[in-house]
Amino acid sequence: MTSRFSQWRRVRRAERAIRQMSYLERDIFFAVRHDTASYEQLATQHGVSVSDVQNAFANALYRLTVAMHPRWWQIWLW
Repeated sequence: MTSRFSQWRRVRRAERAIRQMSYLERDIFFAVRHDTASYEQLATQHGVSVSDVQNAFANALYRLTVAMHPRWWQIWLW
């Protein structure tokens, strides 16, 4: 069971990661995760290529992963 303090810390880390994302990364991240928008729809909406949308989504996931698990690379060491 997780303590309230550790839950609070996880929320704060996620908020910090979201604040560090660019507008495009944040908008694409939430559109893909919560609105289930396709990359093609988002590319048209933002006036960028599908590749740019994929890169922005990948960067957003990376920022969130690093914020939530500061030593994320150690997962792969075992």
